Amino acid sequence: MTTKTKFQNKKSTKKIQKRDPQKTRAKILDCATECFATSGYEGTSLKNILDKAKVNKRMVYHYYGSKESLYRAVHTQQWKLLSEWFTQSLLSTQLDTKSDHSAKTLLMKSAEIFHDFCANHQTFLRLILWDGLEGGAVSRSIWEDVRGPLYQQFVHLFQGARSQGIELDELSPDHVIVTFMGAILFYFAYSNSLSDIFGQDPLEEKAVQKRKEQVLKQLSKILV
Repeated sequence: MTTKTKFQNKKSTKKIQKRDPQKTRAKILDCATECFATSGYEGTSLKNILDKAKVNKRMVYHYYGSKESLYRAVHTQQWKLLSEWFTQSLLSTQLDTKSDHSAKTLLMKSAEIFHDFCANHQTFLRLILWDGLEGGAVSRSIWEDVRGPLYQQFVHLFQGARSQGIELDELSPDHVIVTFMGAILFYFAYSNSLSDIFGQDPLEEKAVQKRKEQVLKQLSKILV
């Protein structure tokens, strides 16, 4: 066997790596999510994302157009996760023949779902906190696409509870949802500084469950 033939055989055994656009796009988004959740938009450079994803700048521009568009894609994905979590959990309750399907119960269930989502998605919390600190522009930009439709689901439940005789005449759905989002978000966002109040790690399973019970009891007092 000649040297040339040996070289050709060796070359032919090398694995040819095929490009996987979907995998590359997802990798960029995942790495960007981690970077933005850690340092916000202003504190994250495109180089930070490129180094973490191990891709070149051309790939980011090819798939997302700009750092700003990538940031918007990150937030859109996180809010869609919440929307899917909310819709699937609520649907599961409605399909359960043993469950109470009253509007009041479903309204309380929505608060429970949001609590469970926040308990399991710390990245979502960090991203919306950063966006709030940096002006909230990206959250406003995705209102029509994902935040608004999710809010309307809550409004529908709220109006349903009112139509079933729940005394809500002096309450507006926008303030109710902000009140309970705040109560839930604050607990998880500032969990590192709440151990002095509760005397234990606020993120321990029993503590998280206790918090959920308390939030639901408070909501129940409103929906009388």
